[in-house]
Amino acid sequence: MLNQTKSLIQIENPKTLYDPIQYAYSHMTRIRLKDVEEIIHIAGQSGEHMSGHMPISFEQQCDNVFHNIQQALNMAQLDWANIAKMTMLVVEHDRQKHLKLIACMRHYFQQNRFPACTLIPVQSACITQYAD
Repeated sequence: MLNQTKSLIQIENPKTLYDPIQYAYSHMTRIRLKDVEEIIHIAGQSGEHMSGHMPISFEQQCDNVFHNIQQALNMAQLDWANIAKMTMLVVEHDRQKHLKLIACMRHYFQQNRFPACTLIPVQSACITQYAD
């Protein structure tokens, strides 16, 4: 199933738009739905540990988010090449947080096969209890 699914998602960056690779995303993903048995949606993941505790450090939260996504992909027997779209909500977004996100994206998405991605700066998170 994995190899078949990989071929269904095509990463595209039109030459008429700027090159988004330096920011670790792609402008577009095309998904071919012929003979697809299922589509899986993963709910938004925040940076909690498995115990439910949220670290104070953005760096640790970011690492936890990508680890949590990896766990969901593992359960579905999928990998990062199966992700077509991501939406990231970042509290108090700044350049350092953006660079950390880019580093995580580059680590998990091999060969610059970044999904379409929207980053949305927000004022606060839904979960506001922070503990380490």
